Amino acid sequence: MEHWDGTAWRVVDVPEPPQPDPDNPHGVGLTAVTAVSATDVWAVGEAGLIEHYDGRQWTIATGPAVDVRWAAVSARGGADVWAVGTSTGSPRSAHWDGHAWRTVPVPGTGSLDGVVAARSGGTTAVGSAGARALIVHHPR
Repeated sequence: MEHWDGTAWRVVDVPEPPQPDPDNPHGVGLTAVTAVSATDVWAVGEAGLIEHYDGRQWTIATGPAVDVRWAAVSARGGADVWAVGTSTGSPRSAHWDGHAWRTVPVPGTGSLDGVVAARSGGTTAVGSAGARALIVHHPR
């Protein structure tokens, strides 16, 4: 991971995630990041990887599932963060409530690739189901 400090990019240490396939050490990586503040940043990725930055260091968070490739994350606040992705051909979503990540069911098949937790109006995720667009909305 790298961080822009206003002048230059610098490499930032992040915890090494567990590798589901030791023969493929590149099988886990981060795919998206969102910041609530300079001391509350979330990053998500492959194999269910969720990491959190508290202003001092990155730590691996306990997520709801390891078989998900998280594609996007969006935060409305410190106790309101959403992640979306795909697991075995099905769209997946999870919500951080300030205490734990919990799976939020998504109907149908396909994948979710983007999410926005709007300040008002709920949370909307987009992706695809075959050749069709997939748009899901949660009132929270």
